[in-house]
Amino acid sequence: MSTGPIGTSEAVRRLPVGPAVPTQDRERCLDLLAGLEQVEFVHDLNLDRTHIRGGRVYHGELCLNDLDLYVWYAQIDRGPGS
Repeated sequence: MSTGPIGTSEAVRRLPVGPAVPTQDRERCLDLLAGLEQVEFVHDLNLDRTHIRGGRVYHGELCLNDLDLYVWYAQIDRGPGS
């Protein structure tokens, strides 16, 4: 953990400016996964539109607890006052 203010640690300064996984590699990975019959993708989930009901997390009627894998990528503003 950083001993200074958020966003000032050496680890944060070393983070890549652009996407960590190149677009071509990400697309290849998704294509390979899509080719598996046991894999189903759910797109356009938004954590801002989720709610907790009975100790489970829902996006509309989809229960995120029932997913085997959830991948979320976002740039989070870590600046003061964010």
